[in-house]
Amino acid sequence: MDGENNYNDILIWSFAPKPTDTTVGVGSTFAFQFPPFYQGGSAGLAVRTLNHKIAWQSSSAPAIAKSGYGLYFSVTRNQFRSWVGERGDTVNRFHRGPSFQQTGLGRGDPASQAPFNTPVLNSDASMMFAGLATRYMAGFYGNLDVAWKIPLVGKKRRLAARDGIFRQEEGTRSLVKAEAVVSSDDDIVYFVESDGIMHAASAVYGTKIWEEVLGAPVVSEFSVAPNGYTLYIGDTDGNVTAWTVATPPPKCFLCENGTFPSLPEAKINLPGLNADSCLEVMTMGAEGKISEANCITVQLMARNPCGCVGVATFQTEKPVNVTGNVTVSPTTSIQTASPVPPPSATPTTAVPITEAPTNPTVAPASRAVKLVSTSICSFATLAFVVLCTF
Repeated sequence: MDGENNYNDILIWSFAPKPTDTTVGVGSTFAFQFPPFYQGGSAGLAVRTLNHKIAWQSSSAPAIAKSGYGLYFSVTRNQFRSWVGERGDTVNRFHRGPSFQQTGLGRGDPASQAPFNTPVLNSDASMMFAGLATRYMAGFYGNLDVAWKIPLVGKKRRLAARDGIFRQEEGTRSLVKAEAVVSSDDDIVYFVESDGIMHAASAVYGTKIWEEVLGAPVVSEFSVAPNGYTLYIGDTDGNVTAWTVATPPPKCFLCENGTFPSLPEAKINLPGLNADSCLEVMTMGAEGKISEANCITVQLMARNPCGCVGVATFQTEKPVNVTGNVTVSPTTSIQTASPVPPPSATPTTAVPITEAPTNPTVAPASRAVKLVSTSICSFATLAFVVLCTF
């Protein structure tokens, strides 16, 4: 149905274990959706039971993907369940048995413990990522087969012998309790251990790219800036750390040394750029939408019609860390662009100009659908989802 003119109107949740539970109780999953073309009032509003008296519960909100046709749960006993359907599919609807399940991941402590975080999907839902109830971060294929597992060591601490002499080090017990973030190009997954260690790993292979130690434990979700270049992580000491994980595209000044063109409203036609005036081209350059490779060409072609003074030269502005009431960690550069030298001569014919990509090469994804975890009634977890049918 794709929502039938309703958006952001689906709620799906399950029973959660009680804090004192040491065994798995009877579970159920539920859904609520406003009727098509809902105009107000209580008529037709009802909660629907999807799965009743099932042998699992969940400690976190489910993930929704595939335009509302995919549902993913982290469940008790350190397991996962998924429903993966499509339009017109009557077999994999959410009130039926799961399409896939993963049950071979070992047990946590207690043995009934579910993973603490909501699973995260890449853009086409071909891979899923989640911290386990054991000391591992894992990547899964679409059928929930394990693609890779990364052991979590935790911060090192010295152990004291009975005589009070420190003799060795070992890792503290650490889990991934915060929801992970996947980069916009699906290449990297970012996750943080509850002990306060931030990781970046290959989403496909699970190989570590870098890790950094924070000052205190982390048990809540972390956030990504709207531009996708910075992660913000809050710890239990009340500190917020800003992590620059991608380099914004450099700015291209329309005129030499960034001077304002004397003819900003002048019409200009540059092949490959969706701009009609010098002001529009200047704005695109300031927003990083003109690549370094094309910057010199734009400057040369805009020099006369836009009223730029002097000889056009290659101009870019490197990103600057924003300061504030946050701790700015050292940037780990994954991939940066190299400056392109100016051509030896002015081009005699117009050449197509391509816009710089709007997403950085390595950046966390801004999730189009935000899953919000909360509690309702007694011991239930809740998720908001767009365009879901059952």
